Parts: sequence; C-alpha cells; structure tokens
Amino acid sequence: METKRSAFALFFYINKTRQDKEGCSPVYLRISVNGTQTSVSIKRSIHPDNWHQKGFPKGKRQEIKDPNNYINILYI
Repeated sequence: METKRSAFALFFYINKTRQDKEGCSPVYLRISVNGTQTSVSIKRSIHPDNWHQKGFPKGKRQEIKDPNNYINILYI
C-alpha cells in the first residue's frame, strides 16, 4: 500500500496597503495544503515598522507582545 504525503504550511504576513488611521496594517494567516492556499485575517493589526519580513512582530514593547502572543497561540 502506498502512503500519500501532504504538504502543510502556515505563514503570517501584513497587508501594508490597508492601513488604519494610526498607520497599522492588518495581520493575515496564509494556510497552504498541497499547493492550495487560502488567507484569513487574524483580527490583529501592527505597525509595519514593527513587522519582521520572516513573518512575525519584532520588538519587546507591549503593543508588539500582544499580537506576537496571539500568533504563537495560532501557530501551536
């Protein structure tokens, strides 16, 4: 019997083109399964200067810790 493998990936990103009055961008989660992708908003926002290109918030201030903690919960 042949075993079929699946590819699964999670990636967090911000949409810099949709900023609110304070300059914060919404955070999205992209889910990929076997090459098929879908994106969903995680209902959190962060300033683009506080976002690392690798897909997570950078910094230690409280306004950065809150979205980072939520991302960690979703990732686990």
